[in-house]
Amino acid sequence: MSEVAKLRKEYEKLAKEYPLPEFEEFTLVFGFPKEEDFKSVLSLFRAVKKTPFNVANWIMNILSPVDTITSHDSHLIRELRDELLSAMKKCVVVDKRLSIHSFEASQSKDPEKVMAEALSEAVSELKGVAGFLETVLKKTAEGWEKEENDSGSTYHW
Repeated sequence: MSEVAKLRKEYEKLAKEYPLPEFEEFTLVFGFPKEEDFKSVLSLFRAVKKTPFNVANWIMNILSPVDTITSHDSHLIRELRDELLSAMKKCVVVDKRLSIHSFEASQSKDPEKVMAEALSEAVSELKGVAGFLETVLKKTAEGWEKEENDSGSTYHW
């Protein structure tokens, strides 16, 4: 059995007990946590809670690079600036909501259910962001390949 199949099996056990999104949707947004993170909703919540924050930081690095960038990247950033800002805002909002849900779960009689609902809400909010960021990564990679074949000119911010 493959590692992904094992993760799916563990995840689906949790999904039978709690209102979690489909495995594919979950992994699209949060990636593949470690197998031990699928033992309970609490461990799963802890494993992925900072993902939206980390993605927001990644977007911020795209918008404000500290190193040199290719001319393609510069054009891409200008072209997608508003969408990148919107995606970053969505990630920050989801990060804050997960923190609020964590606090609510600590005061709930059924904390696992609160956390599972929070994860489902986060996945719903971030599915579009994940698809958009995949597009950004592919466009960026195309630019790197093009720049390697061209003069290799870079720009400093």
